[in-house]
Amino acid sequence: MRLIIFVFTISILSCSTRDKNIHFEQSLVSLKGIEEDSSGKEAIQFSTKLLELGNIDKDTLIEGRFVLKNFGKQDVKINYVNPDCTCTNYDISKDYIPVNDSIILTLRFDTSGYTGDQNLTAVISTDSEIKFYKVQMKFTIIN
Repeated sequence: MRLIIFVFTISILSCSTRDKNIHFEQSLVSLKGIEEDSSGKEAIQFSTKLLELGNIDKDTLIEGRFVLKNFGKQDVKINYVNPDCTCTNYDISKDYIPVNDSIILTLRFDTSGYTGDQNLTAVISTDSEIKFYKVQMKFTIIN
């Protein structure tokens, strides 16, 4: 099993593990890439809302990480995260985002039994002025 970690600047680390490949796509570990929305409507800003992963080998566990930062004037509660498929699991580091703080949303997908182009979407429900946000991971399963 290989472990490949992609940081937004695309650096790669691989090591041998067990019987499945693990592929990580992480959007901006640093929050410097997140700029405050000048309209003031979006309390939450994302490091990215779309991770394009390219070609992924079958039998790989994919993890995509999205950084969400609260630029608003009050804490934001994450009501729920709703992936578009039961094949996609998720974790959030906290179920609320304090003002000027951030959380990480991780989406997980096991490519076993799937082939071809994939577009995974998750909707994030919040109690902010904009109630719903969408993030996506796109990739192609090969071999």
